[in-house]
Amino acid sequence: MKYIADRLKTSTFLVLCLTIVMVTLASCSDNNAEDPDLKRFKNRFSGDYQYSSAIWTGGNIDLDGDGTGHKNLDEEFRGCSGYDTKSAK
Repeated sequence: MKYIADRLKTSTFLVLCLTIVMVTLASCSDNNAEDPDLKRFKNRFSGDYQYSSAIWTGGNIDLDGDGTGHKNLDEEFRGCSGYDTKSAK
């Protein structure tokens, strides 16, 4: 009886491993075949964009910790490190 139980456990484990391998291989199918809707979406929004402004629609927000909040996030980021003021204008 113990022999049969051990064989069933081994068989179940083997089937589980093979199933995982097969699902993994099946999910790695041809990635070059794009969905036409996805391609149309990419074409619709591809292009060059220029940043103009960032306005928060909620209440005033203080991101730089100076004690004053603004809805215009350009004003808030201006005091933060890593913010490029030249590209924001």
